[in-house]
Amino acid sequence: MSDALTGIANRLAIEQKANLYISSQQAFTLFLLDLNGFKQINDKYGHQAGDAALIELAHRFEQVRSSIKLTPYRIGGDEFAILATSSDSEVIEQSVEILMDCFSSKIEILPNTRVQLSTSLGLATYPHQAGSFSQLIKIADKNMYQMKFTTRGYTHSS
Repeated sequence: MSDALTGIANRLAIEQKANLYISSQQAFTLFLLDLNGFKQINDKYGHQAGDAALIELAHRFEQVRSSIKLTPYRIGGDEFAILATSSDSEVIEQSVEILMDCFSSKIEILPNTRVQLSTSLGLATYPHQAGSFSQLIKIADKNMYQMKFTTRGYTHSS
């Protein structure tokens, strides 16, 4: 239920939690984050440096966890997911700002080597946009890739 590298919850844990919310009909928002420039870190500095970046980002996500009830998950490679127990647009906007702030400062990947990472972010809300976890993932993923290839903002389709 937890990611071996970062120590945060994993893909299985997010699916279980989201399905629990769905079965109790609790509104929530799923954020998907894909790191921009991560492959270049692994290629240029090695996988240990990439691992250090992932660990630091997981730590940053954990630090903001209590600010507005965001729960971070590592779902594979350089992809993270966040669950927020709200679908309120104001809370979503605040959550996006908080998550983007996690990328505002450089990350030390090796002694005396710091890099700036960014992310593409997509989101989807239950029950407004989808009725199942797999549908939410598809919508958030589509929105994330729209952002990755078109803009630096985030995409939220209703």
